[in-house]
Amino acid sequence: MKKISFWSILILIIAAFLPTALLAQESTSTNGAGDAVAQRETGTHVTADEARAVGLLFLNANTGQTRGTGDLQMATAYRTAQGDTAFYVFNAANGFVMVAADRCATPILGYSYEGPFNASNVPVQMQGYLQGFVE
Repeated sequence: MKKISFWSILILIIAAFLPTALLAQESTSTNGAGDAVAQRETGTHVTADEARAVGLLFLNANTGQTRGTGDLQMATAYRTAQGDTAFYVFNAANGFVMVAADRCATPILGYSYEGPFNASNVPVQMQGYLQGFVE
């Protein structure tokens, strides 16, 4: 039964992220130096509420516990140099989940079932890993 519900939830997550990824269009323009620059014109941004729902589905499917949206509190949102949200981090009662803020990315970037995420106490190695998602 667990296997069936896990696959059902995974299909729902994929269905939520797939349509806009398929509609992504790439165009070319020039930057200030006259170089051709490829730009994505998509509507692929994931809001904090959407990300919370995806994180909740993931945790509920993988822990066997049932949580509500109020059980996930945003710990932080990592942003790009342009100010766009790259991904969200939500803390649960025990553990956390990192959810991409772009539908073109893999929805779940990381998680833990032990301890909350503390943005001010991230090991250097993990900071480099997270910076890779931001870039």
